[in-house]
Amino acid sequence: MKVYDFELIQNGAVVEAWRGVPLPNLSAAWPRLEMLAAAVNGPGFKLRVRDAAGGIVIQTGVASMRRLAEAC
Repeated sequence: MKVYDFELIQNGAVVEAWRGVPLPNLSAAWPRLEMLAAAVNGPGFKLRVRDAAGGIVIQTGVASMRRLAEAC
């Protein structure tokens, strides 16, 4: 398992973070992003996932995640 950091961003600043989340692979991040997006209220939020080295591996808007979840 690899570990990833999930970040909630507003106006370019991290407002909440979940560090060291173990996932079997990066694809397993998408259901977690859907859950986080459903819990966030308000415009302008983004979700970011970083790998253990600190690199950004996923970044998406909360509204985009909600639309994706509805389409699936």
